Amino acid sequence: MKVLRAQRRAVAAMVSILALAGMAGCSSTGTSDNPLVRKASWFSYLNGDDLRTACRAGAPDQFRLVFNGRYDDQVRVYELGTAQSDGQLKEKVLTSYIVNQGFTLDSLQERLSGVDIMVPMSATEQKALWETLAHSGAFDTARAGTRLNSDELWWTVSGCHQGQVFFQVWPLNEATAYPPFFASIAALDRSGLPFPSAAKPPVTTLDSPRDRTKSGQFQMEVGDGGFIR
Repeated sequence: MKVLRAQRRAVAAMVSILALAGMAGCSSTGTSDNPLVRKASWFSYLNGDDLRTACRAGAPDQFRLVFNGRYDDQVRVYELGTAQSDGQLKEKVLTSYIVNQGFTLDSLQERLSGVDIMVPMSATEQKALWETLAHSGAFDTARAGTRLNSDELWWTVSGCHQGQVFFQVWPLNEATAYPPFFASIAALDRSGLPFPSAAKPPVTTLDSPRDRTKSGQFQMEVGDGGFIR
């Protein structure tokens, strides 16, 4: 019990640091392995500011697809065509510590900062993925006024296609189905971690991030072609 309490205190301290980091602001230049930087630049990152800057006529097609599985629990990032992905699907899954799971310092750091997984894709597979994104409405205009809460489930995508910036969001709940691209992404996923259920999870563990104050949670609103700052 003493070990478990110590683990809880250590994780509680880390979560508090992450929440404080969210008060800072900086511009994203791509995926960060540092969990503090990750949250500090999260708005810019989701908005694809770095991809927008690079998007122009003749620029390569690229996208950043992000799944918010309740921010304190799980975040997944999939990139294709970016400098970091190098023609492969780059996958990163970030998870918080769950108190009823054992951990080492290395495994805790991995859950907080994520590990890159490179998934080889043929040109045909990449073309099919772009097509399913288009079928899912990725290139349509995102509905202004849509609000995304950090403790809910949603997908966002930003990128450059045929020299044009695109941006879209897909809020999820128990009444809505996953977007059409989900089956393709799930089949490519190599993390071995399950996607969370759309149903609200019960609070069953003491000192879990979900049990504590909501002061570290955040909300984003869609404006004209991106998130409102």
